[in-house]
Amino acid sequence: MGKKRKILHESESSTHKQQKQQKQQKQQKQRNSEEKIELKNKSWIIYFSSLPQIIQISSTEYKTLWNLHPKERGQVRIFGKLLKTPRWQASIKGESKEGGKYGKNYRFSGEDHEPIEIKNNFLQTLHEWVCQHSGKKYNQVLVNWYNSGEDYIGKHSDDEFQLIPNSSIYSFSFLSEPGAKRDFVVTSKEHGYRKVFSLPHNSLIIMGGEMQKWYKHEVPKRSKKKCSFSRINVTFRIFQ
Repeated sequence: MGKKRKILHESESSTHKQQKQQKQQKQQKQRNSEEKIELKNKSWIIYFSSLPQIIQISSTEYKTLWNLHPKERGQVRIFGKLLKTPRWQASIKGESKEGGKYGKNYRFSGEDHEPIEIKNNFLQTLHEWVCQHSGKKYNQVLVNWYNSGEDYIGKHSDDEFQLIPNSSIYSFSFLSEPGAKRDFVVTSKEHGYRKVFSLPHNSLIIMGGEMQKWYKHEVPKRSKKKCSFSRINVTFRIFQ
């Protein structure tokens, strides 16, 4: 009987050891996919080339979120003229258990963008993760839908007066083709710094410090032939 107990104990110890090793390997893999890039002027970027499993979007969730894009393109005011945005865009209103309510109005390029209420489990999970990861309550969610490479966003800084100064911005990238990549370009307003991030499916850029004061970013236009896949970008901000 003692021999059987010993064998059972050794088997349990071996299983526990394997589980511990698997957990450590998973944590190491996650650390390897996370890179912090220090920039000038107290600015920085954290780049996740692969998201934690819990917030990786599935093909079904992607299709569901894609089908929620507005019927019409948004509008921005440039030099006094109203122009359609080269993508679909919407400020989202909702609530998650851990993160609380989100849905602040978003004003940019001279236009107010009222939030639309969307109940989407994946967006709620993302919101909860961002709040837990940052330790802060994020109250503004913006979604951009890019139909192909011909949809884009030009160079800009997210320096809206509504934004809490120096608060980090979480920008998630999801693609309809898992093996594809879409460029995200960061440039300095003062010196010649330029960095291109080729963002894969299920990736994340966190922009922090004084980055919005000293740097611009963009998702440049690409030919539909080279970039035929779609992209969903979900951003989280803290507004006053």
